[in-house]
Amino acid sequence: MALTAFILVGISVRSQSISSYTINCSGNSYSQGHYNIDWSIGEQALVNTMQPGEMIVTNGFLQPNLSFYDLDARKHFTNEEVRILPNPTRGRVEVNLSTSEKGTLYLFVYDAGGKAILNDKLLSAGIMVSKTIDLTGLPSSGYLLRIELIPSPGSSSKTGSYKLIKL
Repeated sequence: MALTAFILVGISVRSQSISSYTINCSGNSYSQGHYNIDWSIGEQALVNTMQPGEMIVTNGFLQPNLSFYDLDARKHFTNEEVRILPNPTRGRVEVNLSTSEKGTLYLFVYDAGGKAILNDKLLSAGIMVSKTIDLTGLPSSGYLLRIELIPSPGSSSKTGSYKLIKL
């Protein structure tokens, strides 16, 4: 009888899980869509991130999933560097780029199906550059503007993607 009870209990008990879990004194997790929220009570809230070379080292109990984050935001144009006016538009938009980086700027406009409908090349001397994009003959839709900076020696590459709305 005792042996049978021991076998039944042994079958229903798991000793190790394939998924990783952390035992907190209190806390929970919540997920909806692409958003995950973890919280705990009674834990150290400090999370430090160090990047020696290509390796990322973190400490603390609740670790962020760093695969979703771009750790080198310097490679993207900031909101202060790129101005697109007017957006939405009925025809033409003016793209103002004011970056201190020098090099060749490539501008690509894609339609909603991903087809390239315009491409252009400009030179950046580290001061403001303007380009007018004419969407007059195109149907009302959303378009994607992709800007890439191929740097001159001593400068850094940058990219950016922006939504253009044609009314």
